[in-house]
Amino acid sequence: MVSKENKKTIIEMRKANKSYDYIASQLGLTKSAVQNVCRQAGLAGKKAKQRKRCKQCGALLPEDAPKRKIFCCQKCREDWWNKHQHLVHKRNPVITYCKTCGSPIENYKSYQKQYCNSHCFHMGKFGRDKAVNLK
Repeated sequence: MVSKENKKTIIEMRKANKSYDYIASQLGLTKSAVQNVCRQAGLAGKKAKQRKRCKQCGALLPEDAPKRKIFCCQKCREDWWNKHQHLVHKRNPVITYCKTCGSPIENYKSYQKQYCNSHCFHMGKFGRDKAVNLK
């Protein structure tokens, strides 16, 4: 028989996402006794699970967030990937050369760059006079 005090403690601990085993060991009860109390309180079957945190800032993600969501916002996603460029899986790079200065450019299948930066682009498209004014 579980006392009223223990029942309240069990319910509080279960709402705090503690497992049946943990609660039973802390209160000196059997796991089945804890399960029965939780079942009576409508807390049965809910696994104690940790809420996921943002991979960049550590903020808690919403409980209803999709399983694959790992960042809390767009800024965190961009910051993390900018800091972890070595983890980006780029496929089949093709080396091309800038039309203006001849420096190498790493290109990928979907988009072929012709210039290494905006200054070279303006030099190549508009000539020397326009490029100096845009810089």
